[in-house]
Amino acid sequence: TRIAGARSGAGPLLLSYAWEPITVADTHRGPALENYLVAVAEAGSFGSDLVLPLHEGFQKDLLLGKPVARAEWQEIRNYLEFYAGDLPRRYRRVSNVAVIAADPMGAVEILRLLSRHNLPFELVTPDALQGDGLKAFDLVVVLDPLAEAQVGPLAAFAKGGATVVLNGPAQGAQWPGAVRVLENDRQVTYGLGGGRLVTLREPIADPDEFARDVRDLLGPDRRVVDVWNGITVMLAPYEEPGGDTVMVTALNYAHQAQPIQVRVKGLFSTGHYE
Repeated sequence: TRIAGARSGAGPLLLSYAWEPITVADTHRGPALENYLVAVAEAGSFGSDLVLPLHEGFQKDLLLGKPVARAEWQEIRNYLEFYAGDLPRRYRRVSNVAVIAADPMGAVEILRLLSRHNLPFELVTPDALQGDGLKAFDLVVVLDPLAEAQVGPLAAFAKGGATVVLNGPAQGAQWPGAVRVLENDRQVTYGLGGGRLVTLREPIADPDEFARDVRDLLGPDRRVVDVWNGITVMLAPYEEPGGDTVMVTALNYAHQAQPIQVRVKGLFSTGHYE
């Protein structure tokens, strides 16, 4: 949804889900209740509209008033009512990672793993490098080879205390004032003013490893959200425009409920869980 939303620029996305049966029995039975619930929760958590097609067999069972179908429909209605307020659209997404990519769909696996590791990001265009376009971010990932004209704005961004990550070596671009401070088998880190420049020795081959590296580069103080004991949980943080309220949606993709610990950046006087 983040990739398609950034590409369309037309407001909230309209989601639907094509269901593919695995066995012959699935063809007659249709999606399990959990599949419907996840679809509703996914759209509701990330501020998208939803077309929810009901399997023909499920529709027939509802028309016949079968108890199991009625109970499952009531649970689906509970989810629909919970997300009907469409709260994410009334808030503003909180992101402190910028990703510069000419072809976001070509980098979809990298972006998916950033989301999977609860690293809220925004896709930005090269135009954002001018002026204060990067002011709201703590870290910028550049997935494409750099043009010479992009080096200056990124260097200024890093010197202000931020981190710039290049998907590969610097390819001859000049970074005045950069001092090599750390290196390992995957990356080289340069100090640059109050910030740093991180260049990968090779383009990203393992998106999961790269996402974990980005988490480490941000550190606990600059990560917007942290979650423990929730490897199947995806968070989406939002803030009240012009206010001091933060809302975080949590979506668990596992089949069973589980307690998790969540840390949200900031200081708050009260908290409410729903």
